[in-house]
Amino acid sequence: SGVRDKFITTIIILLFMSHPNVVKSMFSAFSCKELGDGNAYLNADLEIECWTSNHLAWAFAVAAPALIVWGVGIPVAAWIMMAKHRNNLEAPEVKAKYGFLFIGYRAKAYYWEMIILYRKIAMASISVFLYSIPRPIQALIIFGVIGFALYYQEKALPFDKKELNEMESRSLIVSAITIYCGLYYLSSTVDTLSRWLLFLIIVLANVYFLVLWVTCMTRTIPEYLKQKRPSCYRRWCLSTQEQREAFDEQLKQLARDGDEDALSALGKKGTFAKSLLLQSGTISTRTLNTRRETIEDGGDDSPSLQA
Repeated sequence: SGVRDKFITTIIILLFMSHPNVVKSMFSAFSCKELGDGNAYLNADLEIECWTSNHLAWAFAVAAPALIVWGVGIPVAAWIMMAKHRNNLEAPEVKAKYGFLFIGYRAKAYYWEMIILYRKIAMASISVFLYSIPRPIQALIIFGVIGFALYYQEKALPFDKKELNEMESRSLIVSAITIYCGLYYLSSTVDTLSRWLLFLIIVLANVYFLVLWVTCMTRTIPEYLKQKRPSCYRRWCLSTQEQREAFDEQLKQLARDGDEDALSALGKKGTFAKSLLLQSGTISTRTLNTRRETIEDGGDDSPSLQA
């Protein structure tokens, strides 16, 4: 069962890692542009004229089915599989198989990764299938898609951390600013000074997002280290001896109180915390090993450790 779960997880990761490249390649079969002779030619190979019998045969026999299967089918299939387990997403076997897709999102928004995929597909399809309409209209449609995505992002707040929701919302706002200011570059009536001002707005907006990203990462990394790598957190994030001693005491107290998350960490990978407790005499080696085996076997829900 463990090997099967790992195999399924590997397949899901490979499918979703290759998804953007496959969809992009299939879209290129429909990406054409008009040249001086009035005919449309394939962007990937300007010697191929679009919408001829040869092009249509390849586009609709290979590219279109691949877009349906990869672009639409794979996210839908993943959505259906997760929906079957939506009330049991925290189960170890479900996390092992599908956690790659929903970890980081709130339980009610387990499907949000699919929403993001479809948003990217929608934006790519606009530039491919609407190439014949004026660029400003294309930009306005993309602007509308971003606005729609921002509305539902703010309404759903799908991520389980405030920082991630903030980052996603700000990234959409910066994208909208970039698209909107870029619209004016398509007009020949905009003077040079205005173009430079618009360019400055675009740069400042993107620099703002970069600074925000660095700030959020700076706030998030210590918390991650505290939960997953307490020894690294103690060494790099606590600057004074008093802070380190307080953190050591916190770990000891978690063990005394029988905190299940702390005990699981002690039993599986909390080498630093385990050695700290052993050295302090809080628990014995025999008790700790017994507790570790019990946790890994999934039994014995007793709330406390006996020294």
